[in-house]
Amino acid sequence: MSFDFYLHAGVAVIAAWFGWRRLDTGVLLPWTIFVVAYFLTTVIGAIIIGMPDGLDFLQLFNPSVDVRFVQDAVNAKYWFLLFLPITLITLLLLFTRRLILPWEKTISNWFQRENINWAYFIATVILTILLTLYSLMVLATKDYLGNIRLAFSGELDFQATILLRHQMMDAMTGRGIYYYEIAYVSFPTMSWIALYRALQSGSNKWRMLFCFQFMIIVFLLLSSMQKAPLLIYLIGVLIALAYMGKLKVYRLAMLGVLGLSLLTFMQSYYVDDWTVLMSVFHSVFRLSSSFIYYVAVYPQHEAYQPVNYGLGLLGVGVSMRDNLVVFDYMYPDVFWTQGAAAGASHLRAYSQGGIIWASLATIIVWLLIRLLGRLRKSLSGPVGFALLVQSGVTLYYLTQTSLRGAALESYGLLWGVIPLVALVVLSSILRNAVAPKTSRLRNFIANGL
Repeated sequence: MSFDFYLHAGVAVIAAWFGWRRLDTGVLLPWTIFVVAYFLTTVIGAIIIGMPDGLDFLQLFNPSVDVRFVQDAVNAKYWFLLFLPITLITLLLLFTRRLILPWEKTISNWFQRENINWAYFIATVILTILLTLYSLMVLATKDYLGNIRLAFSGELDFQATILLRHQMMDAMTGRGIYYYEIAYVSFPTMSWIALYRALQSGSNKWRMLFCFQFMIIVFLLLSSMQKAPLLIYLIGVLIALAYMGKLKVYRLAMLGVLGLSLLTFMQSYYVDDWTVLMSVFHSVFRLSSSFIYYVAVYPQHEAYQPVNYGLGLLGVGVSMRDNLVVFDYMYPDVFWTQGAAAGASHLRAYSQGGIIWASLATIIVWLLIRLLGRLRKSLSGPVGFALLVQSGVTLYYLTQTSLRGAALESYGLLWGVIPLVALVVLSSILRNAVAPKTSRLRNFIANGL
């Protein structure tokens, strides 16, 4: 290994050690979520690939990749970009521990005023029913309601599954159809409301509601013919338990085994002789494999993309295509579908303007972690908790995709904020307009909660 590796890795390790020892409890958990997710999904694999014989190992794991463009990509820039998020975010958190930004005070004051009341339960039930009916209606209308049976029938191979997945995306995305937004983010966000109240109050009503939401979410995610969203939802459950102080070692181990078993079980339906060890390698190298390609492709083979600020989603400017371009460099012989190469938010930003934009994207992640630290300190109700947990899931997404994607696309935080706003509005209507006329029902529900 080169001197550049030891330099950047050493600085990152030292920064992480001080971060673990000195960061306050508010920011420690969101910082840990981001650093651990990034380390497991990108850093480990990228270090192995960056070793002298790393490309041989990459081809052994994934014989389909073309390594012609990345022969000389392991250099000082490679190691700098790899360890940049861990180093920069941790140092910024350490040096600004006593700094309170004005907008952080505003957020803190708003959530300190949140009060739990009986209307939250009714509003959550109503929104849960509406989301369930809408999602099932979309599946039924597009004739995808039986996808789970098809997925586990053994009738589909890997290629057929990918093609069906893309067919579904074409049919259930676009203006006016929000299936993926609901299944990926909106429904899980509502489930954090129920989980919070179930753990906090021990109420059977909230427990039953969460179990119902959990089953519907699993059904919707498996119907999408994808594994990753379900695994990410389980990560969200881990984050929720950690924030509630309920994440014991045995629960972490159980959910880890469940996630690995689920991945192995589902992959075995599409690939013969799939094993648990192959699932581990898949988890480590699925994302890290593309890291070296981003560093090699931009700007040596492709010019940096125009900075768009996410406006491509609104039809303004140029849409970002870096994930498609990098995939084509990785798999030039794949013509039957257009794949996309995943990359952490700072890496995706690097494709737009180099190291400066990668650093700016990293600073935005730092600001989000600070905000979550402030939110946790002022947490007083289920809406703040749901936003806190879903933002933690967003931190995980920021190790997998762009800032724009983590904020605005079908898995973006925006689609978690919308149902929370709807919940606040609906519960306020119920409390102020309906409650005076139904005092007996109100008292029954309030006593039951």
